[in-house]
Amino acid sequence: MLATVLRGELAEQQSIFIMRAFKEMRHYIRQNQQFVTQSEMSMVTAKVSELSVQMAGAIDHQKKTDKAIEDIQKSIDTLNENFVSDKDFKNFIIYKGQKFETDVAYIDIYQQAAKSIYVADDYMNTKSLQLLSQKNPGVEVGSLRRMGMAGEDFSRHLWLMIL
Repeated sequence: MLATVLRGELAEQQSIFIMRAFKEMRHYIRQNQQFVTQSEMSMVTAKVSELSVQMAGAIDHQKKTDKAIEDIQKSIDTLNENFVSDKDFKNFIIYKGQKFETDVAYIDIYQQAAKSIYVADDYMNTKSLQLLSQKNPGVEVGSLRRMGMAGEDFSRHLWLMIL
């Protein structure tokens, strides 16, 4: 009964507890038959038997449902592994007070540079280079560590840190 409504081990344990209570009630009635008629005893016995069968069916159904859910979750995980690649995954940032796809925001920032872009970290990967290629024509790109720009006034330049 309870296991058909609620899922989990606790519901199953409570259902078993209820069945035991009916069983104890039946034994109590048998011991005190002088107070209970034969037809009442038959009704209680039939009801306990019916509930026992229902409970067994509900527990089996719950186990099958749990297995089906587990199989579905495994299938979803497999689909995710097969169809969602790093290329498809998109990161977002807050830029100009709005949610932007990271690559779009970087390109917009790079296109704001009028003279030069200096990368504060000298680690560059192909994606960073691809995004930097969207800069305006004539804008120079360099790394601070490699260009030795100590002492220069950097206020005229757009600063970027590639993480």
